[in-house]
Amino acid sequence: MIRVDYNSLSGSISESFTGVTNLTTLSVAVSNLTRMVPGKLFQLPTLRAIDLSTNNHLYGTVPPFYKNLSLSLEELILDNTKLSRLLPSTTMNLKRLRKIDLSGCKFQGSIPSSMGSLSLLEEMDLSANQFSGPTPSFSSMKNIKSLKFEQNNLNGSITATDWGELLKLEVLDMSNNTLDGSILTSLFSLTSLHTIDLGQNKFSGKIQLNELARITSSKLETLDLSSNDLEGTVPNSIFQLRELTTLDLSSNRFYGKLKLSELLQGLNNLKTLGLSHNNLSINTDSYGVNSSFPQLQILYLASSNLHTVPGFLKNQTALTNLDLSKNQISGGVPHWMWRIDSLLILNLSYNHFQNLEPPHTNKSKLFFLDLQSNNLQGQVPVISSNIVLLDCSSNNFISIHPDFGNHLSEAMFLSFSRNWQHPCNIVQCHKASAS
Repeated sequence: MIRVDYNSLSGSISESFTGVTNLTTLSVAVSNLTRMVPGKLFQLPTLRAIDLSTNNHLYGTVPPFYKNLSLSLEELILDNTKLSRLLPSTTMNLKRLRKIDLSGCKFQGSIPSSMGSLSLLEEMDLSANQFSGPTPSFSSMKNIKSLKFEQNNLNGSITATDWGELLKLEVLDMSNNTLDGSILTSLFSLTSLHTIDLGQNKFSGKIQLNELARITSSKLETLDLSSNDLEGTVPNSIFQLRELTTLDLSSNRFYGKLKLSELLQGLNNLKTLGLSHNNLSINTDSYGVNSSFPQLQILYLASSNLHTVPGFLKNQTALTNLDLSKNQISGGVPHWMWRIDSLLILNLSYNHFQNLEPPHTNKSKLFFLDLQSNNLQGQVPVISSNIVLLDCSSNNFISIHPDFGNHLSEAMFLSFSRNWQHPCNIVQCHKASAS
């Protein structure tokens, strides 16, 4: 075993290491390597694990894997390097491989179809590369637990895999690609799955109501289907997945009515909910909300045909990110909203709000506040001393609180454009309050 992790080697590993007999582990992670280790090291028949990860200036290509290496290698960890070009087709010779992590590199080309024959593989992470083309069939990977391909250029459908055969699969992340076609019923029948992330793709058609209604996984914690072209109504069975922590269906073409006060009851673990930019009509009244209603951290309800601020927000104490933009909400911004101490990001833009009252105390942690394109009038109040971005453009403001400029130490972006009368110069306000 050779472990020289967390050093500053600045170069490559000496070829003399190829003379080490019975070498089982070569670990040179986080060691400032700049040149690929000698190819002969990859040919040692006793080697079980290679870890060259997090050498951010390590350039080169992966050498071929000869058949004698297939007798032993179980872990190949090369993530967060600058290794590039094609993945060797001889990867299929690594018959004992259990873990391969090539994430955050510069690999390109197609994923070798032969990789689907690595039947002992448990973890595969090829995320954040430049792989393109279709995904191979993974049906033979009966031991696979984690498949990660996010942030590549993969395209085509995922129908080559019989997902129902992967009974040990726990994590599937194919987000941020250009995959298309339908999402197969068999994927949702896997009881071992706790994460499904297919967001930021081009999946289309109806997630047939009879498909999602057949979800049986009680372990599912994350379901992200956002930013696709899916349609149909959202089946109530999704809200019966009691272990859910993240549910994001935003930016699709789902339609129908959802009454959140009923559907979210019992989802005690839910932290992130995204329903924005669909054709949904969402009922957000707080009638019947009780202690089994989740304490959310992130809530996206933009373009959700809302006419009032959701009443259940009054009882939210952990909320950090709230998006209610592009609705038809009118009246005043509720004063109780400033009492959500955890709130950091608030987007109320493109509504019909008319009144904005300041909080009683200036203890808000809010650093992002978007109020653009409403009907707000009167004076711009001091909301928070932590403001980094504040957009008050396209409203009817006519003045600004005289102490406003004294609370801009963190500000990077301010906009008051397209109001009836521009508030007094921010710099002058700051000078006046400082003098």
